[in-house]
Amino acid sequence: MVDEKNTPPNKPDLGPNVRLFTDRCIMCSRCVRFTREVAGTAELHIVNRGSHAEIDVFEGHPLDNKLATNVVDLCPVGALASKDFLYSQRVWNLKTVSSVCGGCSTGCAIHIDSNKDIVYRLRPRFNPRAQGHFMCDEGRLGYHHVNDPKRLNRYLARGENGTRAVEWSEAAKICREKLSSAASRDPGRVWVVFAPSMTVEEAWLLASYARQLSPFVKLVLGPVSVVGQDDTYPKDRKGRPVQPVKFNIRAEKAANTRGVRGVLSHFQKDHFSYDQFLQAAKAGQIDACFIAAGQSPQIRKPMVEEGDALSGVGFVAVQELFPSPLTDRAHVVIPASAFSEVEGTLVNHAGLAQAKRAACAPYRGLRTDGQFYLELLERKGLVHAANLRKEVAKSIPAFKPLEVGELGEYGVFCEKLKDLA
Repeated sequence: MVDEKNTPPNKPDLGPNVRLFTDRCIMCSRCVRFTREVAGTAELHIVNRGSHAEIDVFEGHPLDNKLATNVVDLCPVGALASKDFLYSQRVWNLKTVSSVCGGCSTGCAIHIDSNKDIVYRLRPRFNPRAQGHFMCDEGRLGYHHVNDPKRLNRYLARGENGTRAVEWSEAAKICREKLSSAASRDPGRVWVVFAPSMTVEEAWLLASYARQLSPFVKLVLGPVSVVGQDDTYPKDRKGRPVQPVKFNIRAEKAANTRGVRGVLSHFQKDHFSYDQFLQAAKAGQIDACFIAAGQSPQIRKPMVEEGDALSGVGFVAVQELFPSPLTDRAHVVIPASAFSEVEGTLVNHAGLAQAKRAACAPYRGLRTDGQFYLELLERKGLVHAANLRKEVAKSIPAFKPLEVGELGEYGVFCEKLKDLA
């Protein structure tokens, strides 16, 4: 070879989440087609001609749409790389499990890649019944809170002598005694709050415990975060949606609203809203409450006003991922499980029930949310999602398709749950 080799420079600033190793690129143009045919934003172009052609963006127009990092998955030679994952871990050391994204009600099927109980990346998993081949960057990059060292990692009990760390079994015992005592006096003044991101199995176990206390215990669907409007792709050059829609980022930022509402409707036809719960607390109408508030902090952060509303409640148990105004008021603090530590069922906006699987173990000494609810119920054994699905399907007609136990790669439709928004 007598001619000088063409070595164009790499492009580390192709976009905020993607960099390009130009020397690897084979000019297949799959990334260019994606930004034009799926995202519709058309940031990527082939510039120059012949042997000087390369992938690039125009100045002032970086690769910065909400689906941008999908081009990393599309690249057949690794020329496009995710800045978030680059140099963080050897791929062959990662353990991969199939799961479901909890970022919104689209319910994208995903792969969770982890090593030694640390999540390193999320990738889309093909599911023609959910989102197809892709996932949004909000969901893909919204996992870092799972590895945050500031997460709650001890069960705490507060009393007249201050705050002390307790074992998980003792925390469950305190909750049972306090809630049972309040329910024996006036069950109508005992409230249980369910996070719309918890799995169907977790909601079933917690609701079963509430009904074990009394049929008059009030059940509450926790706050469902709605941010803006549904964001559809592709778009035209002016950012307007184009038909047919190939991807939808839902405004409803709760993974399992329909599944949790379906469980609550079985136990209590007219369950309460979170605003009604806070108003009742302010009015002094609550003696004891259990709040399952363990949602991603990227989706919703409890406000100071919520903690203040609980100041007059006699007993408050809060299950949460991070310290918050709610945990500051709690008499028992229960560390919640992250999405990567839980197995169970999530029902998306269309009534599609998909199985999520655990990629990591909880922090040493902790138990998953479902295991804690089993302890409240004083049921022996471990949480097994397939068996609990059959239990739910046997009792609630709307969940009858779950009686198969294993939901398969693509999930099953529960048509009766589709309208429970």
